Amino acid sequence: MKHILIIYTGGTIGMEIDAQSGALTPFSLESLLSQIPELADVEANISTHSFDTPIDSANASADFWISIGEVVLNNKEHFDAFIVLHGTDTMAFSATACSFMLQGLQKPIIFTGSQLPISTPNADAKRNFLGALQLLIDTNGDMAHFKEVGIYFNQKLFRATRATKIHTSSFEAFGSPNSPLLVDNEKINSELFLNGHNGFNYNSTFLKEGISVITWHPLIGEAEFKALLNEETKVLIIQSYGSGTLPLNSRSWLTKLLQKISENGGVIINKTQCFRGGVDQGMYETSNKLNEIGVISSKDMTLESVIVKAAWLYPQKPNVLEFKQAFLKDYCGEMD
Repeated sequence: MKHILIIYTGGTIGMEIDAQSGALTPFSLESLLSQIPELADVEANISTHSFDTPIDSANASADFWISIGEVVLNNKEHFDAFIVLHGTDTMAFSATACSFMLQGLQKPIIFTGSQLPISTPNADAKRNFLGALQLLIDTNGDMAHFKEVGIYFNQKLFRATRATKIHTSSFEAFGSPNSPLLVDNEKINSELFLNGHNGFNYNSTFLKEGISVITWHPLIGEAEFKALLNEETKVLIIQSYGSGTLPLNSRSWLTKLLQKISENGGVIINKTQCFRGGVDQGMYETSNKLNEIGVISSKDMTLESVIVKAAWLYPQKPNVLEFKQAFLKDYCGEMD
């Protein structure tokens, strides 16, 4: 029988309406679990760990990611699998961070939550929680080979580093634009599971400040662009058009500014605005200039993975050349 640890961090799944303000506020893990009587029939040994102060996931930070990683790290010898109950707004960020921190753990970690509080009639909370739990109980089947970090939502299991939130309120809250689903309505695609990783090497150091994300648009000017940068910017992520193009021919100031940032040791990463597909830097003349400047292609990664991977790598590879080489390496299924 499997030993599974439930880690409660907060989120809509464990919220209730405050009588005075009318706003949703977190309540205890005990209150949450008391509304799932089906747990009594689950064939697994279940233990729980609740954060002292459950949060709305909008308040998540790198320190919050590290706290989740430390709970898993401190309990990895005692449990076969982990479920993290988390708010949906930043779930993809936190799950991706755990993917990088906990590489090689060789144990499954599933993040889940809900769009509606568990106390709401017809909510998705119980269905998501029990669905994730049932996948982890599959000891002898295909799921026995799942040993990475995933997000389970609406009967689908996504690789954490490939998932992104696609809807504010629908039960179909997450998508995986550039990668197949690991589980889709009980169909398990075990051939997609990660394997062959090296030994466990926990690394929870993140760049906590200094990452800027700028979405390019036709009306952005030099003053506006510069206003989004400051002396503390260490990593600049530009969300470009299509396959990675920017108007370098008609905005000479942009070319000069990017060259200056690169020459001064700054990291520049090119991320397409498109939901599907990736950056093919060099396909057009404008994007070929980005290669010459030293801009790094993010290929087909999600924005969450680009941000988290950059934050995780930067303290390890502050040298731009080493960072670029490391960034183009696939660590936990985040890119093709």
